[in-house]
Amino acid sequence: MTDILIAPAAKAVVAPPSRRRSACDNPSAHFMTEQWRGGAHRAKIAAMGAYTEVTGYQPDLQKMTKGYPVNNLQQLLFKHCFGPVEDGYFGDETERCLNDFKVANGLSADSIVDQATWAVLN
Repeated sequence: MTDILIAPAAKAVVAPPSRRRSACDNPSAHFMTEQWRGGAHRAKIAAMGAYTEVTGYQPDLQKMTKGYPVNNLQQLLFKHCFGPVEDGYFGDETERCLNDFKVANGLSADSIVDQATWAVLN
């Protein structure tokens, strides 16, 4: 006959209140981490204030504009496999992707979204 050994039940260990982990212990839980507070991010946020808000249905766009039409442009560029990050800001990445798209479709790479560009995108 085989002897069966049963291990004693383990006691739950509870850390003292000063050592308990909370959501604040997880750096990714913070929106504003030390890295985010760095100077490079402050400069980026300050530069975003210089963007001009645009509205309307498929208006002419250029660099340093922001808003729903820019987000729509970024979604359409992504649909055509030239996609920048969809953030609603027409910056360097969106400009590069737009010019790549325009050259691939026989348009001049002038960094401007006019009605001819919207027609090809749609």
